[in-house]
Amino acid sequence: MTLTLRQSWLLVILACSWSVAAAQPASRDSLLLVVHRTDATLGVFKAQGASLTSVKTLPTGSGPREVCITPDGRRAYVSNKDDHSLTVVDLDTMTVAATVTDPTLRSPEGLAVSPDGKRLYVAMSAQDSVLVLSTDTHGVIKEIPTGGKTPMRLLLAPDGRTLWVANDQSFSVSVIDTTSGTVAATIKVGKQPRGMALTPDGKMLLVVNVSQDTLSFVETASRQVTGPVGLGHAPQRIVLAPDGQLGYVTGRGCDALLFVDLRGGANRSLKKQLPVGAQPNGLVLNGDGTYLYVGNDKDNTLSVIDLRVMEAVRTVPTGRFPDGLAFRQ
Repeated sequence: MTLTLRQSWLLVILACSWSVAAAQPASRDSLLLVVHRTDATLGVFKAQGASLTSVKTLPTGSGPREVCITPDGRRAYVSNKDDHSLTVVDLDTMTVAATVTDPTLRSPEGLAVSPDGKRLYVAMSAQDSVLVLSTDTHGVIKEIPTGGKTPMRLLLAPDGRTLWVANDQSFSVSVIDTTSGTVAATIKVGKQPRGMALTPDGKMLLVVNVSQDTLSFVETASRQVTGPVGLGHAPQRIVLAPDGQLGYVTGRGCDALLFVDLRGGANRSLKKQLPVGAQPNGLVLNGDGTYLYVGNDKDNTLSVIDLRVMEAVRTVPTGRFPDGLAFRQ
C-alpha cells in the first residue's frame, strides 16, 4: 500500500501523540490516611472534596499514633508506640511494604520526612530523643537528644534544615539543626505543647499548649515567644490556611473546631467555634486548602469541613480512635 504525503504526516503526528501520552505519569487519586489507634490499623480513603470513599484498611503495629507521607506520595510511615515499631506502606500497591524495628527505636510518635525523601525523623517519647533513619535501608543514621522531656510532635521546615520538636513534659520546643544533627536552641512555651504550624513566610511558629489552653507564637529568627492567645477546651493540633490568615485548632474539650484570626498581630483572637464530633484530635487540610478533615476519637468519625463556608458538611465513620491524619494530593 502506498501512502500519500498527507497520510504519512498524519501517522507521524499520531505516533508523536502516543509517545507523549505514554510519557505522561498516570493520574492518581488524592488520599486521606487515618490512623486507628485502638484497632491498630491504617484507613485509606479516596478523597474528592467532601466525598470520602474507603478503599483499604491495612494492619499496623500496636498503638499506632502518627502517619506521614513521603514527598513523592508513594510511601507512608506509621509510628507504633506500643510495640516500638514503624509500619511502611506502599501507596501504589496499597500494601504493607515493611515493618521497621531497631533496639534504639523506642515509643515512636511524631514523624517527618526530609524534602528529598531520604531521611525519616522519629520522635521517641520515652527516650527524649529524635531518631534519624534512612528511608532507603531503614537503618539508623543518628539519634539526637532533644534536651527536653517526652517529645511527641515534629515539624520540619520546608527547606528541611530546621526540625522543631514539641517536648510535652518539659513545656518546651527544641530547635534542631538537621545539617549538624544538633539542638540549636530550646524555647520555653506553654504547658504540654503538642501541635505546631509554620506561617507561609516561615517567620512564625505556632504552638498549641494542651494543658494551658493557649496558642504560643515563636519568632523563628529571634526565637522570642509572643502571645499567647487563649483558646480553652484542651486544644490539640493546628493547621493554617494557605494564606496564613486563619488557624484551625481541634478543641478536644469542647467537641469543636476552633478558628483563630491571625491577622491582628497583638490582637490575634479566637474567631469561631464550629461543633464537630466527640473529642476531635487529628486534623489535616486537603491539597488546595478548601476542605479540612477532623478526626473525632471518641465517636470514631471524621468531620469534613468546607472552609469556603466554614461549616461541617459531612460525617464519615472510621475505625476506633482516629488519631494521626495525612493527605496525599
